[in-house]
Amino acid sequence: MNRSVEEQVPDGHGLADEGLVRWVSAVRRSVGPSCREAGAQLLRASAQARSASRPRGPELPLVQDLRTDQGLLVRLYRPTRDLRPTVLYLHGGGFVMGDLESHDGTCRRLARIADVTVLAVDYRLATEHPGPAAVEDAVGAFVWTCQHLQEWGGDPEAGRRAGR
Repeated sequence: MNRSVEEQVPDGHGLADEGLVRWVSAVRRSVGPSCREAGAQLLRASAQARSASRPRGPELPLVQDLRTDQGLLVRLYRPTRDLRPTVLYLHGGGFVMGDLESHDGTCRRLARIADVTVLAVDYRLATEHPGPAAVEDAVGAFVWTCQHLQEWGGDPEAGRRAGR
């Protein structure tokens, strides 16, 4: 039997941290329209406003926008000029919202803290591009990344050295 989050965690306690508890409580108190009622455009505008209010993230030696062979926009984040393992980053947003800007700070921090090259993908969003468009973009970005890894500082041997 699947129970709702409210039934599982009625007061929010037991969640990961107090920030999450506050956020869940605020969502539950919200009197605004549901996501379905608000629609994709309003949700995107709200997410962009939240994103614009956040700090940018650390400066990196290289942040560069690139295009895959299929024309998909990707953003490369390198914490150093040396070869590093590569993370293919697919932003959150339920395949409906989010873009390279909304997750720029996260990608910068990931590259710096994990000491990896990050390649963020600006995949197509629903409702304008129904599924499986985003999944096709993710697979295409993965294939392109594997083919062009060494051109922009990815370490093709990282997986082998990690025992994979």
